[in-house]
Amino acid sequence: MSKCNLVVPNNKTFSVCKACCYGKIHRLSFSSSTTTFTAPLQMIYSDLWGPSPIPSSNGSMYYMNFIDAYSKYTWIYLLQHKSQALTCFIHFKNMIENQLDHKIKCIQTDGGKEYIAFTKFLQEHGILHHISCPYIHEQNGNAERKHTHITKMGLSILAHASMPLKYWGEAFNTVVHIINRLPTPTLAFSTLIEKLFSKSPSYNDLKVFGSTCYPFLRPYNKNKFDFKTSECVFLGYNSSYKGYMCLSSTGRIYISRHVIFNEFVFPFASNLDFVKSSTLIAPSLSHDSLPYISLIAENNPAHIVTQNPEPPTSISSNDLTTNEQNLPHT
Repeated sequence: MSKCNLVVPNNKTFSVCKACCYGKIHRLSFSSSTTTFTAPLQMIYSDLWGPSPIPSSNGSMYYMNFIDAYSKYTWIYLLQHKSQALTCFIHFKNMIENQLDHKIKCIQTDGGKEYIAFTKFLQEHGILHHISCPYIHEQNGNAERKHTHITKMGLSILAHASMPLKYWGEAFNTVVHIINRLPTPTLAFSTLIEKLFSKSPSYNDLKVFGSTCYPFLRPYNKNKFDFKTSECVFLGYNSSYKGYMCLSSTGRIYISRHVIFNEFVFPFASNLDFVKSSTLIAPSLSHDSLPYISLIAENNPAHIVTQNPEPPTSISSNDLTTNEQNLPHT
């Protein structure tokens, strides 16, 4: 009223209008967070993505992300079932606390059932659990936005290489590997890996996902006339080896350090030996064109019902597919 030059008596008070609340109430605005973090693992953001409309190459339907609030460094783990979430977190906690010599102080999640199951474990280890209000995704916005970042980049590199969508797990892991090594304005254009590990990233080993590669296969040969290599597809990096994952046309994955790359040729776009063994292949693209919108992007995974039965809640660390290769090798 004052903006319209209407005089309002100083002694006039306004009460809350119940009818207006019924008819006009809306979401309130969010103020910018003023919380600062001074050390790793003071706060971990986490969220579960899925189910995917297409199982990954190892049968995973979900992935769980963990983001360090101090450095923005990200880890993801592929899961076949939601019930594996707690075991996944325990594995992550043991790994990262040992690597960084810090303790996780607090974890921020939504109120999903998979996180409610964390309650007893978190209490036993003195870890605070901050839960976002129902339907208020902004309160866990860091983890939610990271999903968007990962899936957009992941679908783009799958489309660029005309690869089957079942390789979304390898694509997402590769994307996180790259994100952790890129400068970001939120950290004054330093990299996430540099912030967390005080180690400058090396870009010499980065290769184009889905491109042609030729690993040294002489140790696998059965006779002297076998060729020393075969045409393979670069599938990303492995968490346990300092090498490259190379997919052959037979479906076998070789892990090798001795690899020659042709980053301008994409076997799934041109080689029928690879195409015959796969379904749900992204459309072949000229590699100067824009990526297509895939089946994964057209479906909101949160609203897709999976028919897979729930398994036992325990899994071994060997069953976890993750991007822990992001930890620097010494």
